[in-house]
Amino acid sequence: MMGCVKFKQSIRKSFSGITTILLVLVIMSLISIVAFSMTEIYLKQIKNARSDIQSIQAYQAADTGAEDALYSIPNTGGVNSACVAPNKCSLTNASCPGGSAYYQYKTNSTTTIQIIGSCGSTHRAIEINQ
Repeated sequence: MMGCVKFKQSIRKSFSGITTILLVLVIMSLISIVAFSMTEIYLKQIKNARSDIQSIQAYQAADTGAEDALYSIPNTGGVNSACVAPNKCSLTNASCPGGSAYYQYKTNSTTTIQIIGSCGSTHRAIEINQ
């Protein structure tokens, strides 16, 4: 009878150890899932913030192109014929490495000017009608 009691106690201890290990594994799995989810959310926020910054820089480049196009009209005595469509006049975008802006007049008159600024893969366009 004594041997049977010891056998039951050893089985109980064995199940207790397995239960503890399984409980630890479940808890660790849940913590890992939460950590990976938080990391994914954090990385998406960084990507969105970078995209927002590039959008602002592209718009600023387009705005700079508009100022340059409007500034050149009275200073050159009219529209620069080198910038009439389909030709473009380019500017560098100092606020974004590798960014640029270009503008073009639709015709030899100054009624419509199209400007596009870029930063990275983001482009912003402005059209001025006088």
